[in-house]
Amino acid sequence: MFTFGLLIGDGSFQINHWRKKILQYRIVIKLKCTPANVSMLQILRDTFQIGSICFNKKLFVLWIINDKKHILNFIKFYIGEKQLLFLKQKVGIKILKMEYCIEKNIKYAEFQYMEENPELWKDKILVMPSNWHSIFNPKIYRGNRLIPCSNNQEQQQNADNVKLLSLSVSVSPGAVHTEADILDSSSDINNYLVQELLSSKHKKLLWEEWLCGFIEAEGCFSIRKTGKVSFSISQAEDFIIILAIKNYFDLPNNIQIKLLPSKKLLYVIETYNTTSLNKIDKYLKKMEEKNIGLMGEKKISWEKYKKHRSKCRV
Repeated sequence: MFTFGLLIGDGSFQINHWRKKILQYRIVIKLKCTPANVSMLQILRDTFQIGSICFNKKLFVLWIINDKKHILNFIKFYIGEKQLLFLKQKVGIKILKMEYCIEKNIKYAEFQYMEENPELWKDKILVMPSNWHSIFNPKIYRGNRLIPCSNNQEQQQNADNVKLLSLSVSVSPGAVHTEADILDSSSDINNYLVQELLSSKHKKLLWEEWLCGFIEAEGCFSIRKTGKVSFSISQAEDFIIILAIKNYFDLPNNIQIKLLPSKKLLYVIETYNTTSLNKIDKYLKKMEEKNIGLMGEKKISWEKYKKHRSKCRV
C-alpha cells in the first residue's frame, strides 16, 4: 500500500494519444532527483518488476510504466479491490477509464467521443463496484461530498442520516480559511470518517501502510529558525484525506484552505503540538519496524528532524 499512497501524492495516470489515432497510457511517479529518491524508485521498480527509471535534466527522477500489459496487470492486481479504497475519485475514474480502454482496445476517436459525452461512460465504468466505496460504506465519496451509494434500499434507509460535506466554500486569492468555513460546528463527519476508516483491524492496516506512502509524497518535517519543529501535510482538492489524517493522529489544529494560482483549493494541516508530534513519530517508528517506513528523501528529512527534537529534549 505504500506505493499507492506515494502515487496519490506524487503520481499520475495518463491517457494520451499519438496523432489522434492511437491511445497511449502511462503511470508515472515524479520526484526530485536525489540519491534517496532514486534508490526508493529503483526498489519499487524491482519489487513490481515493471517500468523504467528515467531522469529529467537531472532535476527529477521518474518511474514510468508505459507497457499496456504491465499497466493492466498493475491496475487489476495491485490497485485492485483493496487499494481502490483509498483513491481520490478523480484518480479512480481515470484508472477505471484506463483499464476499460486497454481491455477493449479503444481507439482515440471513440475515447474522445465518450469524453465529450460523459454519460456514455455510465454503463462502462461509473457503476462503481462494491470495493470502490467500501471504506465509506454505505456512503460513497463523490466529488467533494459524501452521498448515499447507488443501492436504492440503502439509500432510502440512510437518506435521513447522511450529512453532506459540501466544499463549495468561497476562497479569495491570498486568503487562508479553515475547516470551520466548511464544517458546521455540530457536524459529526469527523467521528464518522474515523469510525469507518478504522472499523476493522484489516482496514486500519491498509490505511497505515497507505498513509506512510502519502507522507513520503506530501508530508513535511520542518525545523524553524527559532528552533521549533513542526509537521505538515497537504493535498489539493481533497479535503477528506487531510481530514482523515487529522482524525487519525487526533491533531488539535484546524485544516487551512488556500487558493493556488491554478485556482485549485489546497488543504493543509500543520502542528507544533508536542503530543501530536510524538504520535506521528511513534507511528513512523512502528511502520519502520514493519519494513514499510519512509524510504526516500523524506526519510532523511525525518531523521534530521528527530535528531533536532532529541537535542531539544536534553
